[in-house]
Amino acid sequence: KALDYSLPSKVILEEGILGLLEKLFTDLVTTTEAYESLQSKEESLSTSLSNAQAQVFPLRKENTRLLRENNQLHMELIKAEDSVAKGEQRMEIEVGRMEGQVREAEFLSKQKDGALGKARRENDQLKLQLKALLGGGGGATQLQTEQDQ
Repeated sequence: KALDYSLPSKVILEEGILGLLEKLFTDLVTTTEAYESLQSKEESLSTSLSNAQAQVFPLRKENTRLLRENNQLHMELIKAEDSVAKGEQRMEIEVGRMEGQVREAEFLSKQKDGALGKARRENDQLKLQLKALLGGGGGATQLQTEQDQ
């Protein structure tokens, strides 16, 4: 960094020009060192960037796969929910139909019970009338009413 002041014998330099040349040379050395330092940092950062990109690429690929899988699972979940809702609707309709059948069966059972009771009462009346006609005597078989049994 030291300047070589050996000049041809005929060149006489003024003291101010020499200081200016020295300052210019110092600035050139400083700029060159700063440039080399920046170039080294750029190479280091470039290497770091390449390494980071190499690590990010598989992650992006995995992220894409996971996103696709998540979307597929979401669609399956929606379809399953729709299927369950439709199944519930079918079951509600079936339960309603069966409840109607139960009400109808209960109604018919009550009607049958009423008709059976009426028929038994009529049967008892007829047995009593027959008994009265037969006179309750001799060789006639004994008739019993439902109430007697």
